Amino acid sequence: SRSSFKILDQVYGHQPRTKEERVLILGAGDAGEMAVRWMLMNPQFGYRPIGFLDDDPYNAGREIHGVGILGGFDQIENIICERRVDGVVISESEQLPKNVLEEAVRVCRVQGCWIRSLRLEFELIE
Repeated sequence: SRSSFKILDQVYGHQPRTKEERVLILGAGDAGEMAVRWMLMNPQFGYRPIGFLDDDPYNAGREIHGVGILGGFDQIENIICERRVDGVVISESEQLPKNVLEEAVRVCRVQGCWIRSLRLEFELIE
């Protein structure tokens, strides 16, 4: 039995790991919390949440599932540069002011990182 564990460790222990992408989440509401929880529960997809941006002063300095709220939306460019962000997830795009959404897209283009909008949908099965 010892040799079988050693063989399994050698076979599966040296598998190439998926490149981890550093992800910033815009919005620390319920949808943002669900996005981070999904990333943490599914490490095989290679997303590593590095922080939230949210303008709610109540959220300043708090953490959700161990992921900190780093500041407001106006700090997006600084955070992306300082934290070497690979991508941005907009957790609730319909609730973000249009100027914040436009600035996020502009900054991501300039910095060369991807930007995606989270969609939570139910599909009717008949």
